[in-house]
Amino acid sequence: MRQDANFKLSPSKSNETSINLSTEISALISDESGDVTFKLHKSDFIKAVSALCLFPTIYYKKETGATPTDEIFSDLSAQIKAEFGDSETAEYTINHFKREDGRSYFNNLKQQNGFNLRSFLVEQYSSIHFVKNDDGSHEIRLETRLPKEVFENKSSVTLDLSEVNDIDFSYFRAMRTKPFLLLAGISGTGKSRIVKQMAFDSCPDNAKLRKDATTPGNYCLVEVKPNWHDSSELIGYASQIGHPHYEATPFVRFLAKAMLYEEQHVPFFVCLDEMNLAPVEQYFAEFLSVLESRKVVNGRITSEALIPADIFAKYEEQLKKDLFDIQQKEVGVTYQPSGTSDPETYYGAENAVYDRLKNEGLRIPSNLIVIGTVNMDETTHQFSRKVIDRAMTIEMNLPEGEPFLDFFDNARDLEYTDAPFSADLFLPSIVKAADAVEALTTDNAEKTEWLKKEVATILTALNAALEDTPFKIAYRVQNELMLYFYELWKENKATEWSDILNESVDQILMMKVLPRVEGDEDLLEKPLASLANFCAMGNYRKAAQKVAEMKNRLDRAHFTSYWP
Repeated sequence: MRQDANFKLSPSKSNETSINLSTEISALISDESGDVTFKLHKSDFIKAVSALCLFPTIYYKKETGATPTDEIFSDLSAQIKAEFGDSETAEYTINHFKREDGRSYFNNLKQQNGFNLRSFLVEQYSSIHFVKNDDGSHEIRLETRLPKEVFENKSSVTLDLSEVNDIDFSYFRAMRTKPFLLLAGISGTGKSRIVKQMAFDSCPDNAKLRKDATTPGNYCLVEVKPNWHDSSELIGYASQIGHPHYEATPFVRFLAKAMLYEEQHVPFFVCLDEMNLAPVEQYFAEFLSVLESRKVVNGRITSEALIPADIFAKYEEQLKKDLFDIQQKEVGVTYQPSGTSDPETYYGAENAVYDRLKNEGLRIPSNLIVIGTVNMDETTHQFSRKVIDRAMTIEMNLPEGEPFLDFFDNARDLEYTDAPFSADLFLPSIVKAADAVEALTTDNAEKTEWLKKEVATILTALNAALEDTPFKIAYRVQNELMLYFYELWKENKATEWSDILNESVDQILMMKVLPRVEGDEDLLEKPLASLANFCAMGNYRKAAQKVAEMKNRLDRAHFTSYWP
C-alpha cells in the first residue's frame, strides 16, 4: 500500500520542527501516537541532502553565519558511509502525534542521518512518499530534482554523485539551450545508449509509456541509411500508388505521439543513429530550417510546420488511423461518450491532437529532443556548417584512467526508475537571448549590463582570432551563449557571474565554434595560434586543450579538424 504527500511549506517557517499530516497519511502510518520507524533509501538520501546545497539562503543560520555547505555537507561521502555502511537502506525514526480532535503531526523532526527531513520538505522541488508494505513495515521515498553542478564550485563538498546518475549534466544544459545535439566519438563509447538511458530516467510511471521493458515509450531509434538524400525518409510524402495516401514514417508517428504528452511535459527523445551515414543537410534540411523558427507562443515553445496542415485535412481518415488508430465513425450510428460502441480514443486526447494537426500542421513538439550519434571515418559524410551551426556538439571519448576496468564496476542496467527525473532538466523554457536577459535583469540589472558588454567583447575577440577564415561566428552563437549562461545560472545562482560566463564560453567554444574549424596549414596555422592565445587569455581550459589537440594533428598530417 502506498500513500503520497507533496508538501509545500513556507521557507520562512523552516525553523519549526513538525508538519501537519492528512487524515489518509495519518491512518496509513498508525492509529495511535508513538515513534514510527521508516526505512530510508541511500540513493534517495544522497539526492535529498545534496538538494539543500541549492538553497543556502533558506537554511542560513543568522546567529552563526553558517550554511549547510559549511556544516553538515563538509564530508558527505564519509558520513554516508558511516550511516549506511554497505547497506542500501537505513532506519529513520519519527514521532507520530495524534490529537484528540483527530489532527495528526510528525513531531520533533530533528537532524538525523545528516539532514533535517522538514528542511527537505521545505525545498520547493521535493516530494515525499510514505509507503506501508504488506508486512506492516514503513518506507520513506524522497524525490528530488538535483542539478549536479551545484557541487562544482564548492570545494568543501566531496560527495560522489555517480550513485545517483552517471550522465554528465552538461548534456541536460546543452539540450535546454537547444534540443538538437550531436554526440560524436569513436564507435562503441555508448552514444546511442546514453540517449536511451535519458529516456528511461525521464519516463513517467505511465502504463502506456512503460509497457515495453526494453524500450521506453518516450524513445524512438531512427537508423539512418546511406541512401537517404531527401526529407521523405523522415517526414514522409504524398503518394498516389494504390490509392491516394500519405506515407507517414516512424519519425512522424513519434512526433504526433509526443504531442499527446506535451501538456504533461514528458521529454520525448529521437536518436538518429549513425546520423552522418547520409548527407545530413539533405535529408534533414526541413527540420534544421524549422528548428530556427521556434518561439514561445502562449507559454509553449512552437515552430513553423514540418508538414503543412492541408496534408492532415486531405488525408484525415487514413492518417487518423495511421497515427493514432482512430476509426472513422459509421454513418447513422449515434455515439455517446459513456457508451461502449465507440472506441475510447474517439473522445480522447488523440482527436484533440489531430485537430491541432489539421489547423496548424505538424510542428516540432515543445517536449521533443533530437540527438544524433556521429562517427567520423571513411564511411561517413562530413557535416556542413549549416548543420554544425544549428546543433550542440558533445564529444564522447573513453574516460581517463582505467576505463576498461571501470566497465565492470560501473555497468548500469537500462530500466525504469521509481523517481523519474524532472522534465525541467531536459526541456527548454525560452529560445531567445532577449528572454534570458529579461530574467537576468529582474534578478540583477547591474550585473546584466556588465554581462551584455562582456559577451560582446569576448565574441569580438573570438572573431578577431578567426580573421581571414570562413569560421567567424555571428548572432546565432551569441544567442545560444546567452541561453547557455542562463541555464547554468539557474542551476546555482550563488556562483559568481564571471565564473558562470567563463564556463559558458568554454562550453560554447567546444559545442558551437571549434566543430566548424577544419583545413590545411595554409588556412589554419595562424588562426589556431590565435585561438590558442584567445583560450589562454580567457582561461577556457577545455577549449584550450582541444585547440592544442587540433594543432598537433595539423603538424602531423598537414590537415586538421575538430573530429579525431
